[in-house]
Amino acid sequence: MIKTQGVYYVYEDGTQALKNINLNIERHSIVGIVGANGCGKTTLFFNLMGLLKPSKGKIFIENEEMKYNKKALKNIRQKIGMVFQDPDKQIFYSRVYDDVAFGLRNLDMEQSEIQRRVERTLEWVEMKELQEKPVHFLSYGQKKRVAIAGVLAMGNDILLLDEPTAGLDAVGTDKIIAIVQKLSEKGKKILISSHDMDLIYELCDYVYVMFQGNFIGEGDPKKIFMQENLIKKAMLRQPWVVKLKNRRADL
Repeated sequence: MIKTQGVYYVYEDGTQALKNINLNIERHSIVGIVGANGCGKTTLFFNLMGLLKPSKGKIFIENEEMKYNKKALKNIRQKIGMVFQDPDKQIFYSRVYDDVAFGLRNLDMEQSEIQRRVERTLEWVEMKELQEKPVHFLSYGQKKRVAIAGVLAMGNDILLLDEPTAGLDAVGTDKIIAIVQKLSEKGKKILISSHDMDLIYELCDYVYVMFQGNFIGEGDPKKIFMQENLIKKAMLRQPWVVKLKNRRADL
């Protein structure tokens, strides 16, 4: 579905944000990209969406190399949707229903189809009962779920979630986890960037460890997170479940 070959990205100020990135999510359902803040996770997502163009290397979507003309990018946005870390950067309308319908209305879609999609996706994220509510009355976690619904309404098969649980309490985090699992069961491919190791350990069936723009490890989360030196190098912490297992092993 998404594959990269030797992707580099250098910002105008000379900062090398990505270095020889080779990614392939075809054989996996929920894939994690973990790394400390500033390691390049969001830059990678912007490249996968076509918002940024690699300085070097190639990106493939469904075995076709990404092109950057207006028509090609429009097609990519219909296949891949990104949910930003801050939902306020992605919410444009004052009412929940109107915000989720925003992208569909821009496509001049029939009103009956817009209603069907909006109600379906709001149900998926457990926000249907709040579809008439003004967005500014929502909690931060509810806004996140509205942002997810707005992306899902476009019919994307691939979902990029940038730090989906950042700023959420335990209840909000559990709701996001349940939504991701539900979407995976519906056949969606999901790529999550996060520095929350507990989240990635619980949700993902494959993980890439990122450090200073490089992938320094990849594989089954249960095996990757046992590599204490690798996790320390990436300036991360092992999930609490792994720490508990290690303590028991030392007893």
